[in-house]
Amino acid sequence: MALNINGTTGISGVDGSASVPALQGTDSNTGINFGTDTVNINTGGIARATVDSNGRLGVGLTSPASPLHLHESSSGSIEGLKVTNSTTGTGLTDGLSIGLQSDEDVFIHNYQNTAIHFGTNDTTRLSILAGGGLTFNGDTAAANALDDYEEGTWTVGVDARAVTGSEGHYTKIGRFVVCQFALNGLNAQTTGANISGLPFTSKNSNQIGLCIIGDVSGVSFDSGSSDIYGRVNASVTNVQLLSKTTNGASHSSTTFTLNTNVVLRGYILYITD
Repeated sequence: MALNINGTTGISGVDGSASVPALQGTDSNTGINFGTDTVNINTGGIARATVDSNGRLGVGLTSPASPLHLHESSSGSIEGLKVTNSTTGTGLTDGLSIGLQSDEDVFIHNYQNTAIHFGTNDTTRLSILAGGGLTFNGDTAAANALDDYEEGTWTVGVDARAVTGSEGHYTKIGRFVVCQFALNGLNAQTTGANISGLPFTSKNSNQIGLCIIGDVSGVSFDSGSSDIYGRVNASVTNVQLLSKTTNGASHSSTTFTLNTNVVLRGYILYITD
């Protein structure tokens, strides 16, 4: 095909290819080639970037599926988008990176010791602080940040007694812990008992938790005592079970007995350090 040079339409007539671009410098396999409504940028005889007939830009592939499509030809990790400035530096561990890890997990990584902000309507709604923790609606105080959320199960025990059946679940939001438990049966009677096995140690502050028991059976009370509840004391992983006198004037850990057929179901609320 002949090369045409026209003062109005420019240079035309040669499409070229990735290995022999139509427009090239002194490096014969690096330059630009053309297809039907398509433009490719090539280096080393390989198409590195393509603008297709729909105006979509593909980097690393010639058939982009979106307005900007970044592709890694291997299954390795790819930092698809890197944003830096004169303060962050321009190295691999500078600025902002968005990409895929080698296990295909997605990452958005701020390499700087600064926060990440998310917003709507020109207002910050959520921030990830540099030291970790989430804040909301423009609040950037580390003391106000939510720095932990966890859900799981815990093993419900009664001191050293063998428990016939039990179930325990917990949710931890920041320093606040809510535990649900169900306890069914012991291998022997016990007085002055503690529910053991809390998933986190309580805060080093006196009486910072409460156990509410809503379903009780198999408990014997001394004369003048009734009900059973619990409290979480400082720096412990157990609940001290207590009963109160009928008039509510005093509370005791020794005026009741958990029998072998005991059933306790309830919730525990406490805080950690």
